[in-house]
Amino acid sequence: MEESYSPQLEEANVESPVTYLKEQGENLKRLTNGVLTYEIKASRHTFDDYENTIVRKFYVVAPLLDNLSYFLFSVKFNTFSTFPIDFGMHDEGIEFPYSTNNWNQFQDRLKMILSSKQTKKILENLLAHSKAASES
Repeated sequence: MEESYSPQLEEANVESPVTYLKEQGENLKRLTNGVLTYEIKASRHTFDDYENTIVRKFYVVAPLLDNLSYFLFSVKFNTFSTFPIDFGMHDEGIEFPYSTNNWNQFQDRLKMILSSKQTKKILENLLAHSKAASES
């Protein structure tokens, strides 16, 4: 048998922003008793200046409203390094105006988006409409 020259890989030492998005999505499900859920989708955008770029979009989903989904934000990061992680707020656009350079900045931006008045209003409306749909 030939000796392997590949390094031993330690996946546990690498964090992914997607892990944080899933945690927050699970928190949303728990907070709403499953009335609202989430979905993280890969973007189909191509970036001429960003070869090796990963883009993930975060949607709030209302299963009781025929799985209506509302785009909340997206994150963009490089395949080969974690930072910077950029946040985008428009579903169709490819602008990512908010850049983070470490996990503290990333978590602060994520918290700002998820706890904003606008997000609260969207979630409360989706929750109310979902509950009304379940009673009819």
